[in-house]
Amino acid sequence: LFGDCLAAEEGELLQRLAGPPRVGLWGGDSSDSEVENEAKSAFVSKAPAWVDEDDEAEEKVDMTHRYRRDLMKSDAEKILTKKKLKIRLEEQFQRAMGGVPAWADREYRKKSKRTRSDSGSDDDDDLLCRTGNFITTSESLPRGILEMKSCLPANQERLAEGKLSTVQFHPSAQVVMTAGRDRSVSLFQVDGIRNPKIQSIYLESFPIYKACFSADGEQVIATGTHHKMFYVYDMMGGSIIPVHQVRGMEDKFVKNFEVSPDGSFMLLTGTSGYLHLLSMK
Repeated sequence: LFGDCLAAEEGELLQRLAGPPRVGLWGGDSSDSEVENEAKSAFVSKAPAWVDEDDEAEEKVDMTHRYRRDLMKSDAEKILTKKKLKIRLEEQFQRAMGGVPAWADREYRKKSKRTRSDSGSDDDDDLLCRTGNFITTSESLPRGILEMKSCLPANQERLAEGKLSTVQFHPSAQVVMTAGRDRSVSLFQVDGIRNPKIQSIYLESFPIYKACFSADGEQVIATGTHHKMFYVYDMMGGSIIPVHQVRGMEDKFVKNFEVSPDGSFMLLTGTSGYLHLLSMK
């Protein structure tokens, strides 16, 4: 008996808290979504205040201009729309390229992407199907922890007075060479303790852009920052040989160069896009 009374009182309390049923615009119960739908249907979109006729008309291009005159196929095409001009430019580009290039062909790009993804998945599958050691050991570095220590600067006995442009180790001896804008080339014996200086040469009015050992390590070749000539320093003979002019070269400056691994040739980079191959004999 008491349970039925409590249930009735609880239901009455909940009904009071919920309040009276909501009535819609046309009577009857209505949910929030129905009210919103009715409000949206009652809203009337406004017409634009004015319409620009130029927006509707397709823009014309004057083909008699000197930059577009070659695209005309006849005298009747003095005026073209932008859409037709775009098609005409695409046709001209394809004729110049011999067809549609691969990077501009969307279908080709889609196929290449699918091919790359397929090949990548095949490589992954091949990797996952095999077992073994995929990490190789080093042939030069020992196994374990590499120890490092701070040493004296290699050019401790003669520090450069300007910016260094070249630091290079000798191909066979424990010797390091430094050269730079102070117009000097210096050689040091690297022992990690004192690093004594072997010798230095001074090139007057010749800031060094690059210096390099020859393949046999008996010569040093040096080029300047704004010079047509370059120097060859013979370390064994103790002589400095200036090379004032190379036959066939008309470049104003000689800066970048490389020596072939066998020491037979020297490649100079010209200032006009030319490469000059010289014999070292």
